Amino acid sequence: MQRRVSEILLGVDSVLQDDDVRRTAERLVEQLRGGANFGALARQFSQSATASVGGDLGWIEEGQLPDELSDELARMRPGELAGPIPTFGGFYILLLRDQRRVSMGNATVNLKQLLFALPPDAAADQLEQARTKAAELQPRIEGCESFDALAEEHGSPGSGDLGTLKLSDLPEDLRRVILPLPVGQASAPIRVAAGISLLLVCSREDDGIDREKIRNSLIGQRLDMLARRYLRDLRRAATVDIRL
Repeated sequence: MQRRVSEILLGVDSVLQDDDVRRTAERLVEQLRGGANFGALARQFSQSATASVGGDLGWIEEGQLPDELSDELARMRPGELAGPIPTFGGFYILLLRDQRRVSMGNATVNLKQLLFALPPDAAADQLEQARTKAAELQPRIEGCESFDALAEEHGSPGSGDLGTLKLSDLPEDLRRVILPLPVGQASAPIRVAAGISLLLVCSREDDGIDREKIRNSLIGQRLDMLARRYLRDLRRAATVDIRL
């Protein structure tokens, strides 16, 4: 799925600003619901790099935005407004302008899985233990051969080669993980129906999908969010020495 999205970002540099910034974002949402022009407010108030173009992010692929924004967009219909959405970089207001389903064509991936099986009603501590174990194993995976050995040693039944799969047959949440994933690099731990999983793409036939563009866009979004978080933490830790 591709979505045409516009954004307004009101940054938060200190926890002391949270309430004021949230109230400002709520007032902007009220104005937008009352008929105000989104692009005009984005140019005036947004602290994102898209402010100069009225907040227009263009067509967004699955997985390009942080999870809290992607999850909100997945619940929206064209023309709907969402926000304020809290993130560690600030508060977002999103407008879903349009969406379109993009055919995956005959694109395929050869996929492997290291599964930590859990019951459907697994408790939070069980999920966290499995997620922690998966995160510890992830850096040890260097290609498909090492993945096979670790899956045999640590994985539950269901681990191993999943075969060659068409991207169009996979659920959207899995496509969001797999599309930007380089061949030979394991995914972060993800929640699946059977438990916690690490996924690895051993080969792919992209059939024209610009995977590198998707990956670079995702990295850019993450770096921007991390930079804002780092600056906010620096300001929190700063002390001012006033000498008279």
